[in-house]
Amino acid sequence: HKELLIGYRQNPHLLKIANTLYNKINHTEKTFKSCFPESEYDKPAYTGQLSFEEQINIITNKIKDIYNRQPNNIPSIAVFVPNDEMRTKYANALKESIKYLTIRECTNGQTGSENEIRVVNYDSIKGLEFEITFLTGIENTPSVLRDKFLYLALTRAKRNLYIIGNLTELLSDSQNNFDILR
Repeated sequence: HKELLIGYRQNPHLLKIANTLYNKINHTEKTFKSCFPESEYDKPAYTGQLSFEEQINIITNKIKDIYNRQPNNIPSIAVFVPNDEMRTKYANALKESIKYLTIRECTNGQTGSENEIRVVNYDSIKGLEFEITFLTGIENTPSVLRDKFLYLALTRAKRNLYIIGNLTELLSDSQNNFDILR
């Protein structure tokens, strides 16, 4: 059988970072390529260390910007969080800041519907796919799980990924593939 080494659904910048992480996790040297040119996609971005309120402001402003550019066709958006407590905390804060969109706290494998902003635990994202994802709290995740959850977040985003947190130790090999989100 022949291996599939070309990505047909993902931002090439995300695929490049996921490829680096895949090789690190699996101790291999495979090269996955995207069928899309990098020039058609934005780089993923990260914020650095922020307070919870600053994180909510960044996520809110980015979602509002996306909505203002596409009010009739909002892309699928998810906010990935480490656990149930944080899922509730982020969902409630986003509901307060974005009153004109539906924020769905997805529990027990729920995925929500197309025109909702979904807030989902890391352990529930496998197999899901969203146009745009926000990854929060990854630097506070046990080190044995960080690479796994980061890889899942990278491969769940079709168009873009925003990491709300510090990347310094997480992606030292790939930091130049990210923009800084302010």
